Amino acid sequence: MGAGMTRLADWEQRFVAVMPDVLSQPFAWGSADCAHLMASSVEACHGADHPVLADLSRYKTKAGALRLLKAGGGLSAMLARHFEEVPLLVAQTGDLGVLVVDGVEAGLVVIDGQAVGKGEHAPHYRMPVRAMTRAFRV
Repeated sequence: MGAGMTRLADWEQRFVAVMPDVLSQPFAWGSADCAHLMASSVEACHGADHPVLADLSRYKTKAGALRLLKAGGGLSAMLARHFEEVPLLVAQTGDLGVLVVDGVEAGLVVIDGQAVGKGEHAPHYRMPVRAMTRAFRV
């Protein structure tokens, strides 16, 4: 669906301006977690009215996040409704990725050739893009 959406002209400046703040926040379900990280990337690239943003912000707790993921068919399915899936090594800065951790999908953002995420046990972490399970062009 989102394959035809063009990024904002100043998306790179917006992305660079918001990411350090998002990554430095201590992890908190519903406000500073992997969905918040992904939402910040989408908003930087496309603006605050992108439809996926509503999907990524409808919970405040871990239980709420898991309910939302279950209702949406999982994170990959939710992202696939809005964005084109791309091969992992084609993913570029601002694109989104998914990683399966303990049977649950976690969201990542591609930044300068690395997959970056936020987790309960690591305020933010980095890994090679090829370690992701799936990637979506934002």
